[in-house]
Amino acid sequence: MQTVKDILKKRAKEAAKTVNIEEIEDGVDIICFKMGSEVYAIEDRFVHAVYPYIQPTEVPCTPAFILGIVNIRGSFLSVVDLELILGLKKTEAAKEGFMLLLSDEKMEFVIIAQEMLGEIRISKKSIQPVPQGMNILTKELIDGVTQEGVIVLNGKRFLEDSKIIVHEEI
Repeated sequence: MQTVKDILKKRAKEAAKTVNIEEIEDGVDIICFKMGSEVYAIEDRFVHAVYPYIQPTEVPCTPAFILGIVNIRGSFLSVVDLELILGLKKTEAAKEGFMLLLSDEKMEFVIIAQEMLGEIRISKKSIQPVPQGMNILTKELIDGVTQEGVIVLNGKRFLEDSKIIVHEEI
């Protein structure tokens, strides 16, 4: 557990870094979070809100990647298992983590993060293609990887992915 002093030191180091004007103009704001041993990010315009973890209520007859539903401010939202969608090794469920509400004009659902790392601005040029050896099945949902190893998800494609949309009647 980080102490307040450690958090403030970390923030001070981040604030003290020099900023390249070109990176600001060609940049994108991303929200970084951790799942298992990997760090992921998604453009902040797709992250509508972040909430403390709520245990999802299971819903029968749904695909395996739907962990259940949660009630957030009067709206019932699906909780999507990002690890299963991306074909990653399953880690233990985050019982003390966070829920990211992803949203655009058409779709809205929640993903789980074990730890929130904050928001940063990166240059679009710094995002490199997904390496060949990377063990991810759904590479079309990923924009690339930063030099620091942060996996940048494509929020637009993620929210529009037809595999995630479940519209069936029993």
